[in-house]
Amino acid sequence: MGLAHICSGMYANQGQLTITNLKTCGFVRTQSANKFTTGKKTKNGALGMDENNQVIPNLPEKLSGYGYISGIVTTDNLDGATPAAFFAHQPERGMSKEIWADLPNSKLTFFSA
Repeated sequence: MGLAHICSGMYANQGQLTITNLKTCGFVRTQSANKFTTGKKTKNGALGMDENNQVIPNLPEKLSGYGYISGIVTTDNLDGATPAAFFAHQPERGMSKEIWADLPNSKLTFFSA
């Protein structure tokens, strides 16, 4: 989501959005090793793996160490690239069978598609 999306939503909602009332807002520039995609340097199309095919901890894995629980609610298939980024560790986003195999071992408490 970009600034244009936020502005459009704000104007469509009589000038109010929860995000426009936040005390702090930040911007981040992240990119993969070969494309502009994720926050950790990796090859484009990989899920939870760096450019050398080593596992990178995802957000639920990091947060579980602090006692947080995580879940996914999506309109996409759970093996889609965006939802799968929260639980899968596969070198290619098209590896649906392997992505699904990662789900039972994930740190997710709930998921719904």
